[in-house]
Amino acid sequence: MRIIVSFSAMALVLCSAIVLLCISFAPTKASALSVSASAVSLPISSSRVVSYSCSRDDAQISFEVYDQEIATIENGIVYAHSVGSTSLRITATCGEDRAVATTKITVTENPSLPLVDLPSEITLYLIDKNVEEAKANGYNNEISFTSFGDYTTTLSNKIVKISKDKIVATKEGEAVATFTSTTTSNTYSVKINVKNVPAKIEDLPESISLKPSQTASLIYNIQPSFYTGEAKVVFKDDKGILKIDGTNVTALSSGETWLDVVMNEEVVDKIYVKVEAVIKANLQAVSNCAIQDGAILLSQDQEACFTMSITTLQGEQINFSGIEIQTYGVSLRKELNYFHVTSQTGGYIKIEVPDLASIIYIFVKVV
Repeated sequence: MRIIVSFSAMALVLCSAIVLLCISFAPTKASALSVSASAVSLPISSSRVVSYSCSRDDAQISFEVYDQEIATIENGIVYAHSVGSTSLRITATCGEDRAVATTKITVTENPSLPLVDLPSEITLYLIDKNVEEAKANGYNNEISFTSFGDYTTTLSNKIVKISKDKIVATKEGEAVATFTSTTTSNTYSVKINVKNVPAKIEDLPESISLKPSQTASLIYNIQPSFYTGEAKVVFKDDKGILKIDGTNVTALSSGETWLDVVMNEEVVDKIYVKVEAVIKANLQAVSNCAIQDGAILLSQDQEACFTMSITTLQGEQINFSGIEIQTYGVSLRKELNYFHVTSQTGGYIKIEVPDLASIIYIFVKVV
């Protein structure tokens, strides 16, 4: 009986030792995964490193910003883009374990920055057609900008429309736009010029040759194609040898003139117009003068004598009763079929045949 009892006691001791040994070498369970982060506050156009803590050093951390127009995050660094608040989500993963924390990002105005990223003066153009072509040629009817805070605007002259960080030209003129922060006293002013695109007239001829009573039509185009303003074009002749009716030009009498091309009350071009005469003067020197290239050459204050007949280009004689003669810088008198002329500095004789709407000039030169 004693032997049995001793054996049982030994067995009990042995089993207890084995259990203790197994407990000593059993693996320890990992600590629970957790993550936390502090709120982030920073001014616009700046950056901050996110401050967070994780219970496991070997955990993988990822970040996600809810409103990326306010802020973005890269490699744990927050970048502020516009004033406002948004949420930042931090996720820690380790194997199959996952922990999430949420914090707040607040972006405030930056006193060191202007309220808007606009220059102090801008120029826009009135354009309502072929806008892309206009932009390609350097003419913009609008400009977009970035704001560094919420603002209100006031205009000294309503020539533009401002909304959603964009300025659009609506009327020609000048104005000052003042941007005022809604949260601070910060203001920023911009001078705005709105102009019409410079226009030009194309396809007009450089010169026109007409005969008396003949009419020519002046065809032109206003360029560039995106020109939007008014283009009032008129033609003017100061010499009165042309009749102008819109774009139709009719020769009233022979002669030469420059036709003014006027757009919006400004002379922008000139067209040389020659109305060919249908008459000619036939001159012959008699005394104290010479005839050269249709001009009379004489000595100062010495009376010269010549004969003159006026005919059509076909040689038909024209009676002097149908001829009007005017002189400039010369003295002229007629005796029978002879003309006597004197001059101190030279001048010309104007011969006009109203029935044929023709004028010719005979120049007198003192040599």
